[in-house]
Amino acid sequence: MAVSFKVKLMVAMVLAVMVVLLASFELIRIRVADYFEATLRNQYAQQFQLSEERDAERLAAYSSEIINNTSNPRLLAALFEEDLSRFYYDLSQELEPFQRGVEDRHATSRAWPFFRFIREDGRYLRPPKFGTGNVQEATNALPGVLSPFPEDQLESLLSGLRTAADEMPSARSGYLVAKIKEEPILLKAFVCPVDDAFGMFLGDLILVIPWQAAGVREKGTLDAVAVKGEVFDGDGRVRSQEWPMLGETLAASGRKEGNQRVRIEGSSYLVFSEMLDTDPRFPVAERAILFSTDEQERLLSGIRNIFLLFALAGFLVSLLLSHVLAGGLHAPVLRLREAAHRIGKGDYSARVEVRSRDELGQLGDAFNSMAEGLELKERYKAVLSKVADRKVADRLMQGQINLGGETVHATVMFCDIRGFTRMTEGMDPHEVIAIMNTHMTAMTEIVHAHGGVVDKFVGDEIMALFGVPVPGDDDIGQALRCAKAMVARCQEMNASREPPIEIGIGIAHGEMVAGCMGSEDRLNYTVLGDRVNLASRLCSQAKPMEIVVDEPVRNATGLDLPDSERQTIALKGFETAPPFYIVRDK
Repeated sequence: MAVSFKVKLMVAMVLAVMVVLLASFELIRIRVADYFEATLRNQYAQQFQLSEERDAERLAAYSSEIINNTSNPRLLAALFEEDLSRFYYDLSQELEPFQRGVEDRHATSRAWPFFRFIREDGRYLRPPKFGTGNVQEATNALPGVLSPFPEDQLESLLSGLRTAADEMPSARSGYLVAKIKEEPILLKAFVCPVDDAFGMFLGDLILVIPWQAAGVREKGTLDAVAVKGEVFDGDGRVRSQEWPMLGETLAASGRKEGNQRVRIEGSSYLVFSEMLDTDPRFPVAERAILFSTDEQERLLSGIRNIFLLFALAGFLVSLLLSHVLAGGLHAPVLRLREAAHRIGKGDYSARVEVRSRDELGQLGDAFNSMAEGLELKERYKAVLSKVADRKVADRLMQGQINLGGETVHATVMFCDIRGFTRMTEGMDPHEVIAIMNTHMTAMTEIVHAHGGVVDKFVGDEIMALFGVPVPGDDDIGQALRCAKAMVARCQEMNASREPPIEIGIGIAHGEMVAGCMGSEDRLNYTVLGDRVNLASRLCSQAKPMEIVVDEPVRNATGLDLPDSERQTIALKGFETAPPFYIVRDK
């Protein structure tokens, strides 16, 4: 089913309004999202920098306090003698104030801050279970020595953090993952080198504390650290199972990200992460801060609801306006369509009423001018068809005829009435013209039926062309068949009229010049040449109801005419008398 122009216009206008509204909403959504992301990115940078600065300050403070508290000669003597019970007992006593402060800031119910010492030669000094000498209690239960982890696990974790023999001792920190009953625990380890009074390196004292995010956590934010494939929250609890999307995101990023979102516990978060620059002896760690986008989504939801209301209102208003505007545009187009249909059916008098001076009004004026031009052209064509053959008239109107003349190979036929002057002697002129018009009309119809062109009427003679202005497939054969049909039609008409009319026909084929000829102000399309003159002379040689053809016509049509009937006619301009043949019905 065809859709009307009015409906298409209304749909287009409504769609345009809706597209503008949707594009506006999308632009606002993008701007809001970009603003939130930029704000959160700055907030992330500040928090991450603050966390790094606090870790650096804490490492420096721990290193300084440990150096100050491990300079006790008795402690160093126990270390030289490798009296581990005395060493860890004295170390616990010396570091108790420091350990208590660390405990207050970082301890949880699952683990205490504790120390371990690794000698300069890489030996891990494991605290003994029971003291010796004056130490009557289990040294591994002392504050600062107590650990919830198996000692074998600690030795495996901490031994790899020692200072190498060819390395300059320096303080460093990083993350470790230990396990209690197969549950991963995130630890923060601080490695502090210990020297004697003479500056000789004795080994590394390692402080291990449960990890917690530093600082006050803002509402709507989450801290996370990914180490060795496990994800921990800001309280150090493993969340790999609860936060699988975050684990995949951190595993794939390895750099700052601001356009990755994850859903955690029903809320959407924007993830910013960064690989931590830790000592290579520590496992690779990635720190992330997650910012809730719930506020952003609520804002966008409110904007979306407002836009939906605007969209509904815009739809209704645009529908009403488009109906009015489309109606104003559709009526002139409808009038143009109806007028165009009339023009298509040949009614060149069709015009449209112009009611405005806008583009549609100008279109109406242009259409009317076109219709007037077509009407005038049709009048010219009708007049031209009266004085020239319709094929010639059509090609003249189309500008397809060379006005300067061109050489062509064509067939020319002349047909005149025998004894016309004697036959019409004493007749009323009007009766003579009526007879002539009836005869010429019948002959013209036969010429057109055989693809010929009526060149001109000269008195009682008709001149017809075949092969010009448009050549055909069998112009010579068509000319001969046309001549026979003209004779037959004349005999048929003679049966019902008085006096009878007898015609003679001459046909010649060959090279000639065709074109518009005459004066500057009046031209006539015709052909000139020896073959034209020959056809005219052959016509004059034909007896009543005879057809006379030249040799090219006889040869081309395959007429079975014996050479005994070959005759010649002397013509001015021909060195030899051209032969001709009389076509006789068998």
